[in-house]
Amino acid sequence: MKAYHPKKYRICGSFIIIAYIKELSVIFSEPKTESKLNKIIILFFLIYSTKVFSQYGIVEDKDGYVNIRSEQSAKSRIIDTLHSGRILYILFLDEQKGDWLDCSFARKGKNVSGYIHKSKVKLLTSFKKIKEKVVKNQVSFLNQKLNISITKEPFIAKNNKLKYRKRNPKSTEETYLQKINGKDFYGTDGDLPREQYGKSIIKYDSIITIFKTETFFCPNLESHELYWDEKNNIYYLTTTNGDGAGAYVALWVIKEGKIIDIETDIPF
Repeated sequence: MKAYHPKKYRICGSFIIIAYIKELSVIFSEPKTESKLNKIIILFFLIYSTKVFSQYGIVEDKDGYVNIRSEQSAKSRIIDTLHSGRILYILFLDEQKGDWLDCSFARKGKNVSGYIHKSKVKLLTSFKKIKEKVVKNQVSFLNQKLNISITKEPFIAKNNKLKYRKRNPKSTEETYLQKINGKDFYGTDGDLPREQYGKSIIKYDSIITIFKTETFFCPNLESHELYWDEKNNIYYLTTTNGDGAGAYVALWVIKEGKIIDIETDIPF
């Protein structure tokens, strides 16, 4: 899919707990403000929401395509037709019953929801998981020809172009951070991010690719997971990042050392 930043509403997987336990230490060190209270409420909502598990899936059908339905029936209206290999998000996976899965995907930059038959989708976690190695501010993955190294570093405001905007132009309410270096960003709910991705690269044979992370902030290295589709030699790197209200899920699709797709999802 071309759109790198579809605003989809998701519930994250269990790894979000790691990030938000860390966030507690920061939140409780802040002054007693309404903003602090909102962060705490959102934090506990996100931790609770991990009980409702969702994850990425890949369309897989022998005919090369699958119909997305408006209801849990092959007789219901066709919302869209997706080709094999298309990435979508399976919602409320552990609550699904029967042969149909609640899914969501991006179409022309907008979020579209529907139902897909469970025989037509392959979950990301069904692929081989590549073991990660986390050392201080770096997480790495090594598998045959592939070597991935991801780092994080402090965000330094003065080194970036920041654009602020009032939440309500007619009120005196405090402004929020709208853009970083002229782009919408992920990771906070209008606050300055504390951290950003550092030098992060993919090595595959003699090919070296730099990760596209310029709009992704507050990375949680412990949440990064790499799955390998051995049949098609495609890697899926996924993570849950953010500081609470700014939580997001990111997915990089990698083939022969090159990034061929990026997905970004909002977990609530």
